[in-house]
Amino acid sequence: KHGPRPLLQSLVDATRIAAAEGSPLTAEQIEAEGRTSSSARLDRTQPAVAAAVERAAALLGLDPLLTEPIQVVNYKVGQRYDIHNDWFSPDSPFYWDRIHARGQRVVSVFCYLSSLPDAAGGCTYFPRLGLRFRPVQGQAVIWYNRNVAGDMDERVLHCG
Repeated sequence: KHGPRPLLQSLVDATRIAAAEGSPLTAEQIEAEGRTSSSARLDRTQPAVAAAVERAAALLGLDPLLTEPIQVVNYKVGQRYDIHNDWFSPDSPFYWDRIHARGQRVVSVFCYLSSLPDAAGGCTYFPRLGLRFRPVQGQAVIWYNRNVAGDMDERVLHCG
């Protein structure tokens, strides 16, 4: 079993391995418009990655086998990801492929692997909710992408 700190360090290590192995997402996979950050997918067979997925799934009452591939995003100073929703838009050319492969993205979980000082920027910002989350190592932000009526929730529009 991984405790909170060893798990966090193991995830950071897994991220470094993914970056070193050159496993960035393709432009098609990330629909790169408006995104200058770097991304990589983590090998979910690594114990730390599997443990993190299992914890998040247990917290949310979801089956860990139904989660998407685990993605790590890295922002260097001045990089951004413009305003977007995490749910799949029917206007996307990849919509039906994604819906048939995994279904709609129901919930999003951001786990911060590093911290930023208050004045550094780098927050995850939800303008329609008036919420801003500063990255703090070991903390997470979780939100549902559907509202109580079951529709895609426009309020969770966000940027980083």
